[in-house]
Amino acid sequence: MLLIFPYFSISKNARHLKNWRDHKLANMIDSLVKEHHASLGYIEWFIRFHGELDKTMVRDTLDMANQLQIELHLDSGKKQLKKVHKDLSKKIERINRLKNRIEFDNDWLEEKIFEDIELIHVGDSVALLDEGVDMHHCVGGYVNRCKSGESSVYSVYEGGNRIATLEVKPNAQCQIEKQFKIAQLRSYNNEDVSEELWRKITMLVNPKLLETSDG
Repeated sequence: MLLIFPYFSISKNARHLKNWRDHKLANMIDSLVKEHHASLGYIEWFIRFHGELDKTMVRDTLDMANQLQIELHLDSGKKQLKKVHKDLSKKIERINRLKNRIEFDNDWLEEKIFEDIELIHVGDSVALLDEGVDMHHCVGGYVNRCKSGESSVYSVYEGGNRIATLEVKPNAQCQIEKQFKIAQLRSYNNEDVSEELWRKITMLVNPKLLETSDG
């Protein structure tokens, strides 16, 4: 006999379990209680919405919540479960990334403010991954470039709002010491930036070269 029945003797939403013929569903609930340490509230929620829920996601969400020591309070079905699952996945992913954080020694630019533009150095692998996620582009994959000193990455802010991501490389063709070049300057979703923003960033990255070209 399944152990869920005494467990639910106090649950008004689960009293009908005593007459269940669906052993598959009953086994699922028993597993959630005994193997995944589901709370009474989580089981009652599952009973209410089980017909529309992905059972693997139900288990995974509960396991992630237990790992993070978070008590789940769900009150709707499939859509809410997907959102909670996604949020918990991101939290665990970030924790795992923090454990393997790589710091970058590549903050090359001396000047970081020009007019209303400010550059903020992306100084480790976690911040780099976050930059790619937040700005919807692939800079999160540049860990090896930044670690090796091939590139340096900066968040570009205008009036306190992040508007672009800058990748800088040493300018091997320039004879002036400590001069750099813009390797990439991309806005949200890899969109191009305006000519005005490019000009301002150039003033910060390589002002002497710009002065020379202006003649």
